[in-house]
Amino acid sequence: MKLSSSFISKYQNKTPDWRFGGLSEIIFYRTYSRKKEDGSKERWWETVRRVTEAIMSVYEGKIEKEDLNKLAENMFDAIYNFKLVPSGRGLWALGTDIVDKRNLVEALSSCAFVSTDGITDATPFEFMMDLSMLGVGLGFDTLGAGNLIIQKPSPNPKNTTYFVPDSREGWVQAMAYIVNGYFKGDMIPVFDTSLIRAKGEPIKVFGGVCPGSEPLDNLIKDLSVYLEGRIGEALSARDITDIFTIIGKAVVSGNLRRTALLALLPEEYSDLKDYEKYPERKSHGWLANHSIVGETITDYSAVAKNAMKNGEPAVVWLERAQKYGRFVDGERKQRDKAIGINACAEMSLESYEHCLLVEVALPNIKNLNEFVAVSKLAHLYGKAITEYLVKSRWKNSADVIKRNRRMGISLGGVAQFLGKNDDDTLISWCDFAYNAIKEQDDLVSELLGINKSIKLTTIKPSGTTSLLSGSSPGAHLLLSNSMIKRMRIGNGLKALNKILKKSGVPNEPAVYEKDATVYTFPYEFDEETLSYDNVENPMRRQIEIAEMLAYWWADNSISLTVIIPKGTTQHAIENIIKSVNLKTISFLPESNNLYKQMPLEKVERGKYTPIVINLNYKSNGQADAQLEKFCKDDTCELKDFNLEISGKKSL
Repeated sequence: MKLSSSFISKYQNKTPDWRFGGLSEIIFYRTYSRKKEDGSKERWWETVRRVTEAIMSVYEGKIEKEDLNKLAENMFDAIYNFKLVPSGRGLWALGTDIVDKRNLVEALSSCAFVSTDGITDATPFEFMMDLSMLGVGLGFDTLGAGNLIIQKPSPNPKNTTYFVPDSREGWVQAMAYIVNGYFKGDMIPVFDTSLIRAKGEPIKVFGGVCPGSEPLDNLIKDLSVYLEGRIGEALSARDITDIFTIIGKAVVSGNLRRTALLALLPEEYSDLKDYEKYPERKSHGWLANHSIVGETITDYSAVAKNAMKNGEPAVVWLERAQKYGRFVDGERKQRDKAIGINACAEMSLESYEHCLLVEVALPNIKNLNEFVAVSKLAHLYGKAITEYLVKSRWKNSADVIKRNRRMGISLGGVAQFLGKNDDDTLISWCDFAYNAIKEQDDLVSELLGINKSIKLTTIKPSGTTSLLSGSSPGAHLLLSNSMIKRMRIGNGLKALNKILKKSGVPNEPAVYEKDATVYTFPYEFDEETLSYDNVENPMRRQIEIAEMLAYWWADNSISLTVIIPKGTTQHAIENIIKSVNLKTISFLPESNNLYKQMPLEKVERGKYTPIVINLNYKSNGQADAQLEKFCKDDTCELKDFNLEISGKKSL
């Protein structure tokens, strides 16, 4: 499916309305603008075209050509004007060889979950490492505790050697040899990592530079030492968590790939992040956030005490997630079979299930009609992504995705919306749009000959995409209406560093990373946007907003981190955990300047000076996008489009 040249020509010479000026544009340039065959970088309209055409190609042959073109044009316009915001994964990978030729559809996945229940070998860890090296966040449980005895590996008298291939698969296999040696008594080979590219060489497919073999060498050593010390012991919940996080450490070391992990732990491990008690975990324990199941809590005081100390564990109510979609709709007729949660806790998932995310940016929406129209386009985006993900190389994943077709249509900029509108307006918008999406899902599922989506909506935390669209993150109140964002750029990206320094972006050497520079970008929100600076009792208001969205919008979960103001009592946190009507909640103690060069920091209002950056999109030799993590006139306003199919309800 291709958008017409006459349509695209309307956007080619426009300058996008970068909501936060240079900050928004540099996020796009660094993270989502792919390198083209001639060596130049995509402009925003080119990225939007690539994404739109990849999504709408799923519907090609299912919808009349004229109707398909109208829908594609609407989607393009909505994305271009930051009303509809695809996940960062989609912006980065859709329409590229990664998906179309290499079939690494997992690159489109925002997150996943794997259970260790019944564990006998390294398979859950292989799944985690494979996806983490593609940048996918992962949740995991520890139900496999006690399922096996860690044993001594078989001897290797002939010094059989595994020459680790210079590939993701090679790294994963090396890890699996070690785990299977201690789980099953298999022989562990000698590892030769000489085939791995030298540090600093480019990673052509995924962008960035190779870290060399050091992270893998350390993984082989650290994992072997850890498991050797556990020989003869039953596999514990802590063992499972430590193995996952030791692997995660290797993935992020050397900036190989960013990842996020969430451990679903028994209540007895609610203090596992206490490094005074467990100092040996300090080197790797930070790789995973910790959570416990709310329905099993027996000691609320211990959970609240730890949450007030370091923000963990979070609480996940699994039974609640299984029984309910939106709370307004009451208990589901058929339970969701989800047994876990993704890394940011907005999506309940079955084992090996992936989640996909897309966002509607409320601050950029003009009225209810446009909100419904964009929400329906977001649904078309999400449904199309499920058609990609069912091609997963992991059969367990393909099967559960095919059955559930789960998606997460999120809202961004809730704090901005509520700064200008009352709660009742948000409630009516959410309810109206949700029901429209639900009706459309029935139609589109029949159109494609696939299952209806088990759940459709969520509130994600939102990261770089919120800075791209100029939205406050998800349902969260702002820390402040005036902020600075610090961005770390590797010194190896010489062209980008040169541009930023020449543009006058404040910078300094990175404190915690070698060979990197930290750049500082100021940005501001309207004064009426809800924040911890201007809301009375912000902790209570934050929870009220989340509960409202859980009732009227999110049939999945809501990613919510509640900042605990100084002076809050432990009893108050206990009461929140006991009474809150959510499926997940996490906490973060209020603190200023926890460490140097924090990613986000409050600044005094009025010091905001937009930074203009003259980025070079044409020059050959630019770095490819580094995976992480706007018109105002009437002609660019999105118009709803109703599609009739065989006389049935319109799309």
